[in-house]
Amino acid sequence: MMPFPFNFSCSSSSLCMSVTRRILFISTNPAPWGGSEEMWHQLALRALEDGHKIMISVFRHPRLHTRIQELVAAGARLHLRPLPAYYEDQPFLQWMLSHLMLRLHWDRLPFIWGRALAFDPEHMFISGGETLDGCLFAESYIIRRAIATKIPYSVVGHFHHEHSKVLSHAERGSKRIFLRMASGLYFVSHRNWQMTCNELQDALPDARVIFNPIREIPMRTRIILTEGPIRMAFVARLECAVKCQDLAINTLAQEQFRTIDFTLDLYGEGPDRTYLEDLIRYHGLEQKVRLMGHHPTPGQIWEDHDLLVLTSRGEGTPLVILEAMRAGIPALVTRAGDSALWISNDRGYVAESISIESLTVTFLRAFRDRADWHAKGVRCRAFFEHVWTEDHQQALYKSVIGMVDPGSVGVPAQTLPHMMSSQSHPSQDMV
Repeated sequence: MMPFPFNFSCSSSSLCMSVTRRILFISTNPAPWGGSEEMWHQLALRALEDGHKIMISVFRHPRLHTRIQELVAAGARLHLRPLPAYYEDQPFLQWMLSHLMLRLHWDRLPFIWGRALAFDPEHMFISGGETLDGCLFAESYIIRRAIATKIPYSVVGHFHHEHSKVLSHAERGSKRIFLRMASGLYFVSHRNWQMTCNELQDALPDARVIFNPIREIPMRTRIILTEGPIRMAFVARLECAVKCQDLAINTLAQEQFRTIDFTLDLYGEGPDRTYLEDLIRYHGLEQKVRLMGHHPTPGQIWEDHDLLVLTSRGEGTPLVILEAMRAGIPALVTRAGDSALWISNDRGYVAESISIESLTVTFLRAFRDRADWHAKGVRCRAFFEHVWTEDHQQALYKSVIGMVDPGSVGVPAQTLPHMMSSQSHPSQDMV
């Protein structure tokens, strides 16, 4: 069993173990796994270690991800649901059945959720890969039963489409009720909260922002180079509709960059690998842009590269940004999620729009400014250490097992930018 990476502590060890709770973890991420899953996975693993009864409810894929297998091996019960109709990477007959179930409002009937409710959960922790996805509404049977029988549930929003998704009037009303009735309403970024409020026309005043758990990443051991090839890493699922690796490649394929000695290594896997291979070949960038797959030791990425690139169209707070900052690496990002809140221009480079034109200006500025990358990396590390805290995850776990009020976890969503701006220059004496 993988050890839980955070040192959760209760005021009394007997208090942690004295009451066994039945906790249902629900993931609404239709992909087999993603960065948003790490939070609930680690909470569930900790709860199992403390003797609580756990059920995990995830979408049915041909193969269970190793993280799911790990929880089942540790004693978690498994509840599998049919994939949603909007998830295209599924067999044709299964996709057709999903569309039929959507039209029949199957989610409002007990057939999908009967086994999960038979578990008789005392708390439901709902991890939304996307806050306003089409998976759970106030009319969903599991939510109706939770409200009717007063089963408390927490909701965490990890992502928000920034440019393409608008709910119908009825869906907005349903989502308002679903989120308002949650005993704990959390977002991993201020911008996700803000955009959710705008789309729902609801201030959601009780919402809190919580920081994601991240891996222990050591500070890089060498100074960022100012000469030789520019070494950049793009670490994300290969899914161009969201992560926009193709936008970065198309930008760097322009004439302005032909004489610049750089490498861009793309780490990760996903459905668009073949498309990206073809795009790299089309631009003749095989020697400069490389598909690296998953790295077995992610911390090593920051020993071998000097700049993180993340040109996403939508985000929450990307784990890879926090990990790079922890290692002392600056980043070049777009204004997606809270990327620009963590990476201001004194800690990296922010493209003002998600376009080739804006990214061209941003990349050229970064390359001209290479001599300052090490100082920016030092500021990244210092800012991370001043702002990020694992206390959010400790408090979240205690709220799930019923030890603290869910409304006391994290920070009020509306206050996060002010809190972070007050820490915006913690390292000037260190550079």
